[in-house]
Order: sequence, then structure tokens, then C-alpha cells
Amino acid sequence: MSKEDRLCALDTCIIIHQRKSTYCSDKCRKKSARLRYSRGESNAAADAKTVSIEEQIELEQTRLEKNELNRTLRELSRGEVKRQEYVQAIEDSLKPFTISKVFPLPKGDHTTEVDWAIMLSDWHIGQLTPIETTGGIYQQNLEISRRQIDKLLYAIGSIVSEAKGKRIKNLLLIVAGDIVEGDSMRPAQLRQIEIPVVKQTIEGFDLLAYVIRTLLQIPGLETLDVEIVGGNHDRTTTKPGLAGLGETDYVDTFAWLIGAMLERSFEKDPRVTVKNWETFFGTKQFSGLRHVFEHGAGVTRGGGGYGGVPFYPIINTAQKYNTMLNGVDVVWFGHLHTPYVLPLGQEGWIIGNGALPATTNFVQSRYKTVRRPQQTLVEFHEKFGVTKVQGLFADIDLPKPGDVWREA
Repeated sequence: MSKEDRLCALDTCIIIHQRKSTYCSDKCRKKSARLRYSRGESNAAADAKTVSIEEQIELEQTRLEKNELNRTLRELSRGEVKRQEYVQAIEDSLKPFTISKVFPLPKGDHTTEVDWAIMLSDWHIGQLTPIETTGGIYQQNLEISRRQIDKLLYAIGSIVSEAKGKRIKNLLLIVAGDIVEGDSMRPAQLRQIEIPVVKQTIEGFDLLAYVIRTLLQIPGLETLDVEIVGGNHDRTTTKPGLAGLGETDYVDTFAWLIGAMLERSFEKDPRVTVKNWETFFGTKQFSGLRHVFEHGAGVTRGGGGYGGVPFYPIINTAQKYNTMLNGVDVVWFGHLHTPYVLPLGQEGWIIGNGALPATTNFVQSRYKTVRRPQQTLVEFHEKFGVTKVQGLFADIDLPKPGDVWREA
């Protein structure tokens, strides 16, 4: 056997190996350890033989004391960390509160120039709604319509007089149809009109001219643009026509007739421009924004509505205008008798107008509602665009909910 060859340290093993370790394998090492332990030859047993019982007890006590001391130190360390956190939190809360600086508003006595747009639609001049047919809640007739127009103008005048520091420079007046009630919508309508449609047209023209002459009194007003489109109640026939409105042509409407009379009435006033549209919709660049307007009868009814207002079809129609005209900032609709303001894209707006009649037999039977008579005023700032959408209320003798229960 050469020098490099070694025998395993386990006596019972005769394997010759060439390793620097004592045992030929880990198996032999473990087996040798078990044999030595059984014979009392392990290091622990040897140490135990040389240390007395008293010394072993003292060593164990020392070990336990060290463990207890270490545990106490760890707990104190954790407690100190928590205490520091509490102290820091208290110090942070007790630091003096720094008040935000006041944003400096520009000062000066200069006048801000703004532009206004007022939407007039759904007056339904000539509509007759007896109070008996609404359950004693509301009535509508020509006299009430006239008083409502007066209240609208009173509201506008109050807003002008209270708008200190502002000057209305330009005014856009959108007349979006159904100024008259008509008399050929359906056979039952003949019982719901006070005067024939030709007289309604004269009354509607007179009231619109009255509004325009009143608005021209606004101090500092430079321009007043009137834009007129027709509505479904403006049609002259029940025969099927364009866009389902029943007219034989866009010019063959009472709205166009009113517009033609307004053009002649104000042709000598350099501040007034009347555009009498012969299309279903109109467009106007005003106050740096692109406007498109129609009566609203062309909005396809369908799902996605609430309270009789088809909000999703309204947004879809406005977006189609945006696509067809390659950009729109404000879209105006009437027809639904319910005011609303909806977003159009990131910066645009959809504005819906109210109406003068608070309710009708149809509205009550279908929607069970009485709306507050209202038209819409929108203010524009040259830098910030639309800055205010305000209702112009025209309620005359409008009852409050619950009045029907009061004893006469």
C-alpha cells in the first residue's frame, strides 16, 4: 500500500481511499460518531466528565442571564425606535402651520369686454293649454306668452345692470325654431291653439322684433347677429318632407317667413345682421369659437336617455357635426324643452335650450312633469371661451309642487 493510500478511520471499514479526510465517506463519519457517542467518547460527554454539576449549573445560569439580557436590550431598542417615531410625529404636528399665499388678483378699474349668445326657441306662440286639461296645475295662452317675454327681457336687463366691470361687445341671438305652435301637426292640435298659424306668425315676428329692439339698448353693444333656423312646428304642411319635418322645402316654413320679415325690419340698422337659413342647420363663427345650431328634431331618439332627453343620441349628433364640419366648438339644440349642458370632446360644449310652455297634455301624459319656463344665455371671454351658462327664467303663475292639494 502506497503512502498516498489511506485506510478509513472507521475500524470496521476496510476501504482504501486517497483522500485527505479521515473517513472514506460521510456515511462512515456518521457511523463512527454514533459509535463514539454510545461509548461515551464524544466531545460533549468528555466535557461533561471534566465539569462538575455545580459548574454546569452556574454555566447554564450565566447562559440564561445573557439570553435574558440580550432579549431585554432588543426590546428596549425597539421601544426607543417607537418613542423616537412618536416624538417626531408630535414635533411635526406642533410645527407652525404655513398659510398658503393669497393669489394676487389683477387690480384695476378697466372694463372687461365679453360676448353674449342667447338662444330663443320653443316659444309655441298660439298654444292653448286650458288649466282644466292639466289637472289644475298650469295653463298656457297668448297673454301668458307675452308676459313671459317681458320677464325674459327683465331678467336680461337685470343681468346687464348688475354686470359691473363688464361690457357686452357682441351679441349672438340664435332663434332655433318652434317660435309658433302651428296648426297642422295633427288633427287634435286644432283644439289646442288659440289663433291660426298665420296670426301666430305675426305675433312671433312682433315679439322677436320686440326682443331685438330691447337688446339694442345694451350700453356699448357693437353688433347683434340674428341666426334663424326652423323647427318641426314651423312646417306648413303635413306631407312628408325633408328631415321628417313635413315641410316641402326649408324655405316653406313659418320660421323662414319670420326671418324674412326681421331682415326687412332691421336692414337699416348697421349693428344688426339677420341670417335666415334655408338649411336644416346653421353655422357661425362667434367670439373666436365655431358654433353650429339646429332645432333638434333631427336628433334620432333611442336608448341612453333620461327624463325624455336622449343624452347619448344628442352627443352622437354633435360629434357627427364635428366630423362633417371638421371641427365644432359649441353645438346648440332646442326641441326637447329641457335645458342641459353636455361636454363635447375635450373643450367643446353641447347646450340645450328650454321652452316657454311649462307643460302640455302630451308632456304630462308621457313624462309626468312640469318644467320651469326657461331660455339660455351664454357668456364668452376672448381668452377663456365659455365662462358662464345662465338660465333666463320666464315662469308666470307657475305653481309649486303640492299646490294641487291646497283647498280652493
